[in-house]
Amino acid sequence: MTTDPEPSVALRHLRAFLAVVETGGFSAAGQSIRRSTSAVSRSVSLLEGALGRPLLLRGPGRQIPTPAGEAVARRCALIRRELATCRDQVARYHAAAIPPSSALFGMMVDCAHLRALVAVRDFRSVQRAARVLGVTQPAVSYSIRLLEADTGVTQFSRLPTGMVATPAGDSLAITARRVLAELSRMVDDVRSAEGVSTGLVRVGALAYSRTALLPGAIRQVLADHPNVSVCTVEGHIDHLMTALHHGEIDVLLCAYPDRSLLDGISLERIERDRLGFFVRPDHPLAGRRGVALTALLDHDFILPPQGTITRVLLEEFFAENGLRPPRGRAETSSYSLVRELVAGSDCIAFRTRREFPPHPDAAAVALDTAVPAPEREICVLQRLEAHQTAAVGAFLDVVRGMGSLGPDGITHG
Repeated sequence: MTTDPEPSVALRHLRAFLAVVETGGFSAAGQSIRRSTSAVSRSVSLLEGALGRPLLLRGPGRQIPTPAGEAVARRCALIRRELATCRDQVARYHAAAIPPSSALFGMMVDCAHLRALVAVRDFRSVQRAARVLGVTQPAVSYSIRLLEADTGVTQFSRLPTGMVATPAGDSLAITARRVLAELSRMVDDVRSAEGVSTGLVRVGALAYSRTALLPGAIRQVLADHPNVSVCTVEGHIDHLMTALHHGEIDVLLCAYPDRSLLDGISLERIERDRLGFFVRPDHPLAGRRGVALTALLDHDFILPPQGTITRVLLEEFFAENGLRPPRGRAETSSYSLVRELVAGSDCIAFRTRREFPPHPDAAAVALDTAVPAPEREICVLQRLEAHQTAAVGAFLDVVRGMGSLGPDGITHG
């Protein structure tokens, strides 16, 4: 998905603007970043034109940021911190010192070079990167050569199988993703500065949230906040956690994950989810009371995909009761596919009860088992260092209101 900012938002202009905010004036800012006063003033004017808002209250004394300016300065500081952290990481990979005049780490590099770095790292090919970015191959090659010369480190190994990122290249590409994401959120911050939540919310969605929680949450957000849009990103938990760390999604809704995934992540519990074993209404086990778990194992299951949180929970549940894991004939996280497979077979599905509420015409019914099916906690995950936009805040308020647990604090990994 795209996290790029508007093309005219340039890092060098942001650097100049942040210097004005921190020093209080154009002249002092120019001295701190070694640019002329007129160059700093021009950068700020170009930035204000690109964002469509005044960012400073100009006067004979100290230059004061407007509400939009405060939002921009906050994002600028986050970008500077990301780049400083990356510089330290890259320095650990190489004995040679990073050039002190590095344009990348000084917020002076063009964002087009960052996009090229990310694309080559993702596709392992200059040709494919150029095609995706809509630029020429020489332009992408130039960007990579420039960044390598600027930082003094090799960022890719040129192999017959493609361009493979070095450890330094990996760190730089991840940071480039985060910088581009912060620039995109900066635009949303500015548009929300007048007090109306505006912008895009990127939500990582696993099977539960896609069917049980997100539809209602999105409907309410769209109704209550006309200027907010929601984009969902589906995938395996590992893929979504990577996207969260890279800043490509704002929040991830999922069952409580393995704690090994929570490094650098904040976790907020919002819902206790009751699970169940579901079959078609005329299934041999339907309508029986106190069905033994061993009877379930006589039937094939429609299993959650291997490695998913729900699959782990299912296998742990049977192991805790001294039984082998269920035998699967199909694996899917798709609600519509599970619904059709249950309706047309003797297979058993392990799903949230919110997907199949009791109803006379229900496509699937919950089994009454001797040992109740387990429960799980549904959580909101966010990157620990993230500063969320007003649009994301509005979305989270809706999700919290829909949860059954109420506000119970946030834990950090």
